[in-house]
Amino acid sequence: MTGINSIAALPISGPISGQAADISPAKDSETPDSERAKAAAKAGAEFEALFIAQMLEYSGLSKAFTMNGGEGVEAFSRFMIEQLAEDLVEQGGFGLSESITQSLLSQQNAIKE
Repeated sequence: MTGINSIAALPISGPISGQAADISPAKDSETPDSERAKAAAKAGAEFEALFIAQMLEYSGLSKAFTMNGGEGVEAFSRFMIEQLAEDLVEQGGFGLSESITQSLLSQQNAIKE
């Protein structure tokens, strides 16, 4: 497989859970669609949180956290940004996770057929 369909078979991981969300097509046809939907939703939320964390990082928020805080604060500023991004996603985020989830599910359905 090449192109977009090969991306759907890749495990997705991020800083959010530290574990890969396996959204690859099922190895057997016994896997319920609800499990695939949950895995796709988790992957979508993790991607959106990672995206938001990167935006916050490049906006200068990490520098704002570390002002007058020394190296100790600098070491934990990334964790603070990641948690803030997770909280934003839990409260609705930018709506990317829903789009990503639907895209992943449609790709999986296309691969199934």
